[in-house]
Amino acid sequence: MGSTENIPIGREAVVTALLRAAADEFAERGFESASIRAIATRAGVNHGLVHRHFGSKSQLLTAVLADLSDKVASDVATGSRLDTRSSDATQLFLRVLARSLLDGADVAGQARHPVMDWAVNQAVDRTGADPAAVRVGVAQSIALELGWLLFEPFLIAAADLDAAELASARDGIQEVQRALVDRSRSASTPPK
Repeated sequence: MGSTENIPIGREAVVTALLRAAADEFAERGFESASIRAIATRAGVNHGLVHRHFGSKSQLLTAVLADLSDKVASDVATGSRLDTRSSDATQLFLRVLARSLLDGADVAGQARHPVMDWAVNQAVDRTGADPAAVRVGVAQSIALELGWLLFEPFLIAAADLDAAELASARDGIQEVQRALVDRSRSASTPPK
């Protein structure tokens, strides 16, 4: 553990320190390789506090994803789209989510999905459709966005994209996302 001035004191400070340390550890090492002891050491607390506040490592991962998702939702609520280039929270969320999925961790336990809720609300506002009518398109849209955000460096290099082509690709993604939402909306509307 570090110096006493860096040791979190009180439930809220301990939980905050553990969430941040776990997010960093999961992002760097992946879910399988991250250990409760390493997370606790990184947070500056006794490893027993991880179990006290979160239970298992899986429950800690669920809490980390929920915490990061709330931060991303707050970021996207002030903008118009999910964008890793402007948000450290989004970058960290994507790294933790991707590493956890690659490790086979169960990430379905998250009770709230504020980013998905925000995206559905954006689609409802744009189309005037019922949320159920746009959910599939929004899920496809987010899958496209996440895939691009995670693989962007590779895609730029592999396709040898210059700055203008990259900007065009990003604009094209937004057009495809709108089309996916519109298609899901029209597919859920029964013919007259």
